[in-house]
Amino acid sequence: MRKTSPREIRHCPQHGMVEHGWYKNTIGSSGWWRCLACSRETTREKRGNAPMEDNHECPQWLGVHIAERALSGFFDNIERLPVGTSGGDFRCGKGFLIDVKSACLRVQPMHNTPCLHFTIKRNVVADYFLCLGFSDRESLQPIHVWLIPGKEINHLTGLIIGMGKRSLKRWSKYERPLEKVIVCCNQMKSIEEKDVHGKS
Repeated sequence: MRKTSPREIRHCPQHGMVEHGWYKNTIGSSGWWRCLACSRETTREKRGNAPMEDNHECPQWLGVHIAERALSGFFDNIERLPVGTSGGDFRCGKGFLIDVKSACLRVQPMHNTPCLHFTIKRNVVADYFLCLGFSDRESLQPIHVWLIPGKEINHLTGLIIGMGKRSLKRWSKYERPLEKVIVCCNQMKSIEEKDVHGKS
């Protein structure tokens, strides 16, 4: 499992008190703290990328900007961890590490069956995987959410859940109600629509 560099909240002349990451000097043992907001802006300037929250083609847009924000209202006493934290995205009030996974419906070529494909990458650190399935990236309509113990799937590189009765029944004991997730997604879509109209 990839180790993340140390992170702290420090002062940046441009962004104020924000998260900084430690960058180690490849020549010696020294290093320096760098504002992560500045780092992201520099990367976007070089690559011409839009910010994650505005770039619907960015892989992290669905997994971070949408899924994690929606699921932050799913549990009580939940702490969202810094992006890039090894092994998980949230820590619940009981101390369990939760890795959020999201996917949109797609069709398996071999079986012509709709399914949700979640990337697990043999993550043995997370205590639970919170897997959220959307109908598609355009409507962002949540269709399923499962809270699966890590021991059940952490040996997998990927988890495929088909929309057939047999597959859904297999994972039904881990499925959770969608109400809170739907409310959160609707609120986010409403805010984004207002932003678009306000800019036009």
